[in-house]
Amino acid sequence: EQELQRLGYRDITHPEDAAAIAAALENHAGGAGTPSGGLAVRYRRRDGHLLPGILRCGVVRDSAGRPFQVIAEFQDRSAEIEAEREASRARERLAHVTRLGTLGEMAAGIAHEINQPLTAIGTYAQASRRLVAAGGIDSDRLLETLDKVSAQAHRAGEVIRRLRIFVRRRESRIEVHEANGVVREAVKLAETEARVRDSDINLELAENLGQVLADPVQIQQVILNLIRNGLEAMEEAGVTRESLVVRTRLHDAGSVEVSVTDRGCGLRGGGESDLFHPFRTTKPDGLGMGLSISRSIVRSHGGRIWYTPEPEGGSTFRFTLPLAPPRS
Repeated sequence: EQELQRLGYRDITHPEDAAAIAAALENHAGGAGTPSGGLAVRYRRRDGHLLPGILRCGVVRDSAGRPFQVIAEFQDRSAEIEAEREASRARERLAHVTRLGTLGEMAAGIAHEINQPLTAIGTYAQASRRLVAAGGIDSDRLLETLDKVSAQAHRAGEVIRRLRIFVRRRESRIEVHEANGVVREAVKLAETEARVRDSDINLELAENLGQVLADPVQIQQVILNLIRNGLEAMEEAGVTRESLVVRTRLHDAGSVEVSVTDRGCGLRGGGESDLFHPFRTTKPDGLGMGLSISRSIVRSHGGRIWYTPEPEGGSTFRFTLPLAPPRS
């Protein structure tokens, strides 16, 4: 304690934070006060380890109202920050398990999506063999057939690539991505599901949206969940040969809005207030975690998600993502 009393705040704080602390103390002495909630700073322990915390100040004045002493309090936030990190890791684990469950439900459609190019590859390979066996090879026809084999192999590879990226377990990485590109990748994953349910997905993407701050896999998980919910609602309502619409637009100066509109039965019997609560589901075999996890993902990105009914029947789910700051 005596050793601490001999030290000033510059001796125990991170050098980058010392100027901010000096300004906060000066402002407090002048009556301006510190920022609401305190000032985020880093303090050094004796072993050099940095402690994240919040600095709060109070000023003591004399009878004339003149400041003669400033009292500063430092609150260690190490445990709080670690709890936040653990909550984030738990959310990522739950999101990963949900992604695996989603692909399990889509297994029949995925198998069909991969089987089509594999069947085509087999057919083209047999045709090439017959051309070679017949002698007098027409090189142009053979090359054309081999190009088709290559194209179908690439098609199957793209399906597998998207699936591997989608199910891979990893820490969340919020980075700069092109907004419409993230949406297109999610729709590609959902197109098989739409065909199985005898529906289509229409894209209406605004031009020149710019880039967003996002973890693309997690945002694709949100979009895929909303699309699958919409397709199921349309199938339940007996609406076939109809298109589910995925749109993007500029929501405001700082965010992009993504929306998914279906022509299903809508939300029956109200229930909008608890729509995003865990275990809230209208499906006989549903867990009720999809929308809850989607809300957690969107919130962790600094956006929000909400529901609006369609006047002519159906539902629209919308969520926002923050735009990336312009490059200097």
